[in-house]
Amino acid sequence: MAKFEFDLDSWDFSKAASEIYLFHEYLATMEAFLESETQKLTADRQKKIESGEIQVYEDTGPEDSYESNMLDLIFSFKDTLRKSFFVSLFSFFEAELINECRKQKDKDMTILLTLNDLRGENSIDKVNVYFTKVLHSNFPSETPDWAEIQNYKTLRNCIVHAQSRLDNMKNKDDLEKLKAYIVRKKDTLSKIPTRSLSR
Repeated sequence: MAKFEFDLDSWDFSKAASEIYLFHEYLATMEAFLESETQKLTADRQKKIESGEIQVYEDTGPEDSYESNMLDLIFSFKDTLRKSFFVSLFSFFEAELINECRKQKDKDMTILLTLNDLRGENSIDKVNVYFTKVLHSNFPSETPDWAEIQNYKTLRNCIVHAQSRLDNMKNKDDLEKLKAYIVRKKDTLSKIPTRSLSR
């Protein structure tokens, strides 16, 4: 079997680009709506504070109100939105790679193994093995980009399988890797108000 060259130029990026555009527009629309609601509720609460309708206590801040409860709820909405968006986008990426494996097998009848024939629990690692061991391709598994994808995989697993809590992660190696990744990305993550990845 001839070695398969992993050539990104042969990929149809137009379909993927249109799908990613939809992801982007969905997130932008939802974020804009939630931010608009946050501003309205914040302004309404401030008016009630200034009128004396809502009391502000020195130790606990503003007393409970409809606006305060809704602001807490919107914060949770944003958190859920971003986590579900990340998981969906990662799943889309996985599906694209899996589809490429199937396409390459269909092109060459001498390839007997399918992706499903490989052992392993996660598709990303199986795709890597399929490209390198079955297709004998120059898959970019040693690049910084692939290392970043591995971090995304660990983050995705934490969200899906550990309720976004580091202390719920069962794989200690993944836990340490994710902790190190969070430290490296702390400047970026600090700009995102979220309850994700709690300890």
